[in-house]
Amino acid sequence: MSGKLYYLVAGEVLVHPVGFLSIVILSTAHLLLNSEQRSEPAFGEVSSLLGLDDDVEWKEMTEEEESLALEEHSLNLEIEHVEEVREKRQKVIERKRLLLESRMERAQENREKNITEIIRRAKDDEQKVLEVQFINSLQGGNMLLDLRMRDAGVEERKQTLAEERARRMEEKAAKEHAAEERRKLAELERIARLQEIAEKKEARHAQIAAQRNEQERLRNERRKQQQEKLNELRIADAEENESRRKRIQEKMSTELEAVAHVMSQAHLSKVNIDLLQVSTDDLVRFLSLSWVLLTRKSLCRLQEREFCALSQTPTSECGDENGEDDSAWRKKRAKVKQRLAARNKKIAELTETPPSPGRQARCLRDLTNVIAKCQQKSNRLDDSTLQMLDRSLSDCYREAQSQEWFAANISQYFNNSSVLPDLLGFLIKWTTTGANASVVVATAFCDLLLKAAVSAVRSQPSSVDATKIESCNPEHFVEAAIRMCARLSKDPTCWKMLLESPEMSVRILLLLGHIIRSIDKETGSSTPGVTPSLQLTALELTSQYTSFSLSHQVSCVLGGQRSLLAVVASLPVFYLTRPSLRILFVPALISMTHGNRLAMQLLLEEMSEKHVTKFIAEAQAGQVRNINALDKIVPGRDFDSLLRFYQVTDE
Repeated sequence: MSGKLYYLVAGEVLVHPVGFLSIVILSTAHLLLNSEQRSEPAFGEVSSLLGLDDDVEWKEMTEEEESLALEEHSLNLEIEHVEEVREKRQKVIERKRLLLESRMERAQENREKNITEIIRRAKDDEQKVLEVQFINSLQGGNMLLDLRMRDAGVEERKQTLAEERARRMEEKAAKEHAAEERRKLAELERIARLQEIAEKKEARHAQIAAQRNEQERLRNERRKQQQEKLNELRIADAEENESRRKRIQEKMSTELEAVAHVMSQAHLSKVNIDLLQVSTDDLVRFLSLSWVLLTRKSLCRLQEREFCALSQTPTSECGDENGEDDSAWRKKRAKVKQRLAARNKKIAELTETPPSPGRQARCLRDLTNVIAKCQQKSNRLDDSTLQMLDRSLSDCYREAQSQEWFAANISQYFNNSSVLPDLLGFLIKWTTTGANASVVVATAFCDLLLKAAVSAVRSQPSSVDATKIESCNPEHFVEAAIRMCARLSKDPTCWKMLLESPEMSVRILLLLGHIIRSIDKETGSSTPGVTPSLQLTALELTSQYTSFSLSHQVSCVLGGQRSLLAVVASLPVFYLTRPSLRILFVPALISMTHGNRLAMQLLLEEMSEKHVTKFIAEAQAGQVRNINALDKIVPGRDFDSLLRFYQVTDE
């Protein structure tokens, strides 16, 4: 049996599926409700009604009823909650509706206010337009009235100006007429004055011509007298020379007799010459000098007489000469003095007798022998050999310092022999001996090289004597000297001893300038004999030279545009673009300009300082490799201070 049960709970009809148990429970509940109106039924009655046999079944039924009652109560609570939620939702919807209505009302009010304001503004604008039109009409009337008044004033001024112009024209015509009259009078006066000046000028010219003729006549007379005196002196000198020539011819009629006379023991004893110590070259030189002295003495005597004749002019005649004649005679006397001084100097040079060839080459022969001995020994050199080498170098250096002509002979001797490359190679390989002896020998040899190189460069033949370059190559000595200095710069003791000598420092500076100047400023090529590697060595040596001390840095700036700094800064632009050249070129510039404002100004005349600051920034960032050249310039590689110096200089 199944179906649906309809019951009323809290005013609503609920539907519940009907079973047997439900019918029983509802029946029981109905009975219980009815029992409230009467006395409670006995347990037995209920159990009998339900057909229950014992108490257990009754308890179970009671529990089921209680659970159903609880379910019904919870269902009622849920229904009440749903009703409350529905009421709250209705209240919220109503509140929102009221809010929207109030907003719509306010929006409508604002819209009406805006429309009213727009209408009011439109009316105000229209009123303003009418006012502006009225003001414009008033201003137009005022302007028209002003124009009419201005036209009347202009017409009045025109009339006044026309009257004033007519009056000025009349006054101008009167002034021009008066000026014309004055001009005519002035012209007449000027013509009369010019005629007077011309007459005076003609008279003065005539007087000057007469004076010039008189002076010319006196000058010719004096010249004639001087010529007569000179002729008399020449005749007397010729007679004396003729008598001397006759006496010489009487004694020595041939050159053979003259040579025999000069080589005779009597003549040599008179001139204090030992025949056993005289060579053939000395005799030939002495004979030529004797003949030259004979002719020079006669010529000098003649010139002295001419000079005495010129200087012994009468004072009475000189008193009449003018300034031009005095200056001419003074010039002639000065020329005669110069000729006499030049001839006396030539005679003094001819009389100077150089030492014998044996004495010239003795120290060089000793040096060659010592070098040969050193090359034969493969083991460590003993002290005696080192002392011999030191003594030979010292003798060569002493002779080069005492006699100027010996430096040129050293260059010629080194060019014709292998002494220079042998000694240079020996000193480079020689590293096993004592440090002190090495320093002494190396610096002495470098000093000798520097002096020979400087003298060779100074005596370098010009373009006229270009064919003689093969006989004496100065670049050979320059390269040897620079490479020797570069080798010594690796040893601080040797480098210090070399640069502490002012003479050697100046020679190094001269040779560095000579090598860098040999670079062609357009193509970058160098002169014959100067290799590119030597140029790079010179740039590196320049950095070490200038960073040694402040005096060496200042010496590179002396001379302005001819200084070493200007020569280095004017090198071709590819020295800044090629990394292999830039790593030597820019440090050389930094070493010559760091801390020196004058040097920086000289550098700015040749190139911009931006190249230097860019190089320093790259070195600081580690983009430049092998920057050991900057260690001596900036101790500790303080690139910030270096950048500040060049940036402050730029500002």
